[in-house]
This record gives sequence, structure tokens and C-alpha cells, in this order.
Amino acid sequence: MGEALTKLVDKHPNRWSQHLPDVQLAYNTAVHTSTGVSPYKLVFKEHPRSKFEIITEKISPATVREKTERLRETVSEVFQKAQESDAKLAEKRRER
Repeated sequence: MGEALTKLVDKHPNRWSQHLPDVQLAYNTAVHTSTGVSPYKLVFKEHPRSKFEIITEKISPATVREKTERLRETVSEVFQKAQESDAKLAEKRRER
């Protein structure tokens, strides 16, 4: 991300923050060779929608509930994995 941002702000380095959202979106939606999917898809389990899709989509209450529940499950899984990772690191430190 840093390299892409550097190229975008080459002539105006003080404007880096204006480009950050676009660079972040490009990074998070690009397919990574190590996983075969984008970070966005790994976290949200679906491809990101364009602004046009979001604006024109008709969403039913059932769809909102379903997506909310999937997001809760994903957040819970990520949080649990982070706790497990922290516990392993703490255990390694205690063993030293």
C-alpha cells in the first residue's frame, strides 16, 4: 500500500490522506496470491458491492437480518482467533 500511495502523491506529498481511501479499497479488494481471494472476501465472505449497486439495491428486512447475523458471526470468529493468538504469545513469553 505504501508504494502505491507514494506513486500517487509523488508531486504533492502532503495530500496523501486524500488518496488513502482509494488505495486501501484497491488493496482490500485485490486478490492476493497467498490466499487466492481478497482480504475483503475473507472478512465479509462476499465480494464488495459498487456504490451503484448499493444505491439501487432494494433490501428487505430479512436480508438485513441475514447479513447482520453473518457479520456478527464473522466478527466473533475473528475476535476468538485474535484471543487465541494473544494467549499463545503470552504462553511463549511465560516460557522464556
